[in-house]
Formats: sequence, structure tokens, C-alpha cells
Amino acid sequence: MVSPRRRSLLSLGTAVLALVLDCYGSGGARAQVPGLPPTTWERSAYRVQLVVLIDPTVGISSDGASALTTRIVERVAALVGARWELQLGVCPPLLRAALGPQLAEVAYEALPPELRAGDKVVFLQIAQHQGTPVVSVREFDVRTQTWSPPPVAQPVEAAQLVDRAVVAVIAAVRTVARVDDAEIKSANLTLMGCELLARDPSMLAVPPGTVLQSFVRFNDRNGQARRIMPIEWTYLTVAEASERTLRCDVYSGVRGALTVKTRGRVEKLAIVVPPPVGGTRLRLVARDQRADPLAGYEVYAHAPGERETTLLGRTDGDGSIWVEAAESPLRVLLVKSGGEFMARLPIVPGKEPLLQALVPDDRERLRAEGVIIGLQEGLVDLVAQRAVLVIRIQSMLDAGNVEAATKLLESLRKLRNQQEQYSLFLRQQRQAIVSRDPAIQRKIELLFADTEKLMTNYFDPRPLDEIESSVLRARSVAPANSEAAQAAATAPAGS
Repeated sequence: MVSPRRRSLLSLGTAVLALVLDCYGSGGARAQVPGLPPTTWERSAYRVQLVVLIDPTVGISSDGASALTTRIVERVAALVGARWELQLGVCPPLLRAALGPQLAEVAYEALPPELRAGDKVVFLQIAQHQGTPVVSVREFDVRTQTWSPPPVAQPVEAAQLVDRAVVAVIAAVRTVARVDDAEIKSANLTLMGCELLARDPSMLAVPPGTVLQSFVRFNDRNGQARRIMPIEWTYLTVAEASERTLRCDVYSGVRGALTVKTRGRVEKLAIVVPPPVGGTRLRLVARDQRADPLAGYEVYAHAPGERETTLLGRTDGDGSIWVEAAESPLRVLLVKSGGEFMARLPIVPGKEPLLQALVPDDRERLRAEGVIIGLQEGLVDLVAQRAVLVIRIQSMLDAGNVEAATKLLESLRKLRNQQEQYSLFLRQQRQAIVSRDPAIQRKIELLFADTEKLMTNYFDPRPLDEIESSVLRARSVAPANSEAAQAAATAPAGS
């Protein structure tokens, strides 16, 4: 009979042995040993299903294909160590046909259940082109349900086929991290499986400057995804990296995109974005119900961490502009309309062929601005005319020419009528120019309110009232002066 103390020592030994095997990896399935805490994110190995597709044109026999596959699997496992739980996956004929020679993207639901059960599915295709073997690799990440970029076929020598295939497979697997502490401009991430040993850590490193895309994953009670949402217009760049964590700078067009608190079975994840090639066509449309294309918007770009921007151009009649890939994979786009800031859109050119952004429709504000600029030009001319007339009337009064001052006063009164017409026109335009976008409508209201305040200041009635009173007083005094002068002229001499 085993004593209680010996039973405790045996249990402790079993737990320690299981912990050692889990840390160093045995290539087997992930099993939970009773008495151990649940597998944590830091100790979760990537469950990688490797699907090897060898085209018949390569001319390799069944035995040769099996031996080639075994060598690739062994080499990959030797390099990545415990970070991966590597298994060979089976590709049904229908899936193989759907992937095609270019390893096209297929929907998550089109993958067999046994492939969806892991964390990664890596498709390694070996074909032949003009007598030379070519290697293509593409990865599907199950957690975010996203594909790596379309593969570029790499011609290789037959003697280097295994080495090149191994390197391509490891490079294709995108690192996944959990977003822990996030602020508006920075975030701390924890790498999946960071506590497991890798035999060649350099092959799995995430160096500074790496770009990651962020996601929110909503799970059910069994850990299956109910919904996966990429966080729009939000990317992270690695500022500092260690074997466990990443400190990242956040670039987002959505304020506080990563700072929203999550509860329960919700994960905030980030996945490495491989440097793409080519570019992306960006299309701007109004964010209201009409979704009209927005032409003539200026688009500027700058690299992460830089302030100097470069004008890429203006959107065409379809609201589109081409954004070419640059030295920095991530480009932060600033969208302006008439010099007014409209949106910040961080993108990775080449990651998607087309991106559509919902941007405020600024056309009504520009229309209001045009009306007000034209109105202000007329107001300046009107105010100048009024000031000149006031000065001339006062000069006539000082010279005693009341009749000329009275005539000029009539012209001044006509200008006052024009002021009232300007005020009426402004009120009519304020009612006519309306935007469906609340933010743009607030800007329009501010434009009209500022213009009304300007008119109130310019059209101060007091100077006009004062000069009119002066003319009326001069006219009331003028007849008495004329009668006195006439009486003095007709009086007898010496009287």
C-alpha cells in the first residue's frame, strides 16, 4: 500500500515531468495533465497543420514524395522546437481544386474540420516550371481567420529543395500576440507560446519595425469564434521586442481603438503583417446613406514616427487614388478637403488591392465657404463705401454745404438697405445649405455664425445714426441763418 506522503511525491513528479515535456516539446498533441493549471497563452504552442501538395509534373514517385515530406517535417520541427506542434494535414480533392495552382484564398468554412481544429494551416506547394522546381507557401491563421499574402513562386535547385521549403514554411507562419495594456498611442503585447523553447529563436523573432494588424475575437463558451472583427484602420509597429513581449506604437484612424475594455470571452489579438509588394487603390466615399464618391480630396502620406508629409495627389471622379508601397510597410494617410482635415487612414499598401474608406462629405461645407467668401467680399466693399460717404458728409457739413450733405445722406441710406439685403441673403443660405453629416453641419453652422457676428460688428448703426442726426440739425439751423443773412442784406444803410 502506497503511503500518502509517497503518493504526494509521485503526483509532484508527474506534474514536473509533464511541465518539462510541455516546455521542451515532444511533437504530440496538447494534453492537459490533471493537477496542472490550464494551459496559458504563454505556454500554448502553435498547432500547425502542414499540407504538402506535390504536383505530378515534378516527377516524384509516391515513395519519393513521402520521403521528401518526412525530411521537410523533421527539419522544420528541429528548428522551431516546442513552439510548434507540427502535424501533417490532409487536403481533400475539392479543397485542392479550390486552392488551384496559385493557392487562392478559400473561406474558413471550406476547410475540413480537422484543419480548422488547429491554430495554423500551412500549404506548401511544390511544382515545376520550365524544368525547374518551384516552391510556393501560404498560411491560414485560424484565430483571426486570415490568409497570408499570395505566394510568390520561388525557383530552386533540386539539391536545395528541402532547405528552401523549410525556410519558406517557417517564414510563412505569422506570429500572433495578445494585446494586454493599450493606450491611445502605445500597447504592450504578449507573444503566443513565448515560454516554450525554440531551437533557433532567431527564425521566430519579431524585430523592431515589424507591422501588426489588430483584431477582436468574440468566443463562445467552448472557445470557438462567434465573430472576428479586424479593428479598422488600426496597425501597430514594434518599437521594442523581447522573447516574450512587444512594445508597440499604435497608429489608428479610430480614436482609442485598442483602449476599449473587453469582458468575458473576448480577445484582442494582433498578427504580423508580412511586407507586401505593389500598392492599393484607396476609394473615398461619403459616410452618409448615399455613399457618394468623394472627388478632389487631397491625400497626404507620412511614414510612422515622422511628421513631414508628402502630397500623393487628389482623388479622381470615382473618389479613388493609387497608393504605392514605400520603404516603410505602413503608411499613414491624411485626407483633407479644401485644407480641412477629414480623416487619418493608416494602411499597408499592397496588403489589399482595394480599400474603401467612409469619410465626411465636405461638399456642403465648401459650398457654404464659397457663399460666405463671396458675401464677405461684397461686405468689405460696402463697408468701405459707407466709411467714405460718412467722411464726405461730415466734410460738407463742416464747409456749411448742407444741401450737398443732404444728397449724400440719401446715398448712405441706400447702402443701409443693401446691408439688410445681405443679412436676408445670409439667413436664406443658412437654411438652404445643410449637410447630412452632423460633424460637417456643425462646421457649416460655425461658418454662418461667425459671418453674422462679423456683419453685426461691421454694420454698427451708430455712426450712420450720428451723421444723419448731424445733417438734420444742420438743416434745421440753415433756414434761420438764411433769413438773417437776407434781412441784413436788405436793411437801410446806417440802420
